[in-house]
Formats: sequence, structure tokens, C-alpha cells
Amino acid sequence: FEVRETFVLTVSSWITISLFAALPFMLSDVAPTFTDAFFESTSGLTTTGATVFTDLDYAPPGILLWRSLLQWLG
Repeated sequence: FEVRETFVLTVSSWITISLFAALPFMLSDVAPTFTDAFFESTSGLTTTGATVFTDLDYAPPGILLWRSLLQWLG
């Protein structure tokens, strides 16, 4: 691979993985917008710990597990 191809592959992989990781947030109606869901998934995969969600105490257990798995994978 050339350097340019490596950068394109890396960036496209991160975007694709983050898009698919945002789907559970959108399907569960926890995230009000797709942008929030995408931010949350990217934040989890990069382990920054930032969140846009409020009242996580009342979030469904599956979403809390998904957030934890994203942090673990990151």
C-alpha cells in the first residue's frame, strides 16, 4: 500500500465502524438525532469518555451494555 491508500483506508474504516456502532442508539430512540448517536459511538470507540446523553440512570440496560462494549473495544 502507498501512504495515501493507508490514510484513506484508516479514515474510511473509522467512519464505517462508527456509523454501524451508532445504529443501536438510533434504533432504541435514546439519541434524538443521528449526529448525537454518531458522536456517542465515536466517543466510545476512541475512549474519550465524552457523552451527549443525559439521564443515563434511566437508559435501557442494553444501551448501557452497548456503551460499555464500545469503550472496551476502543
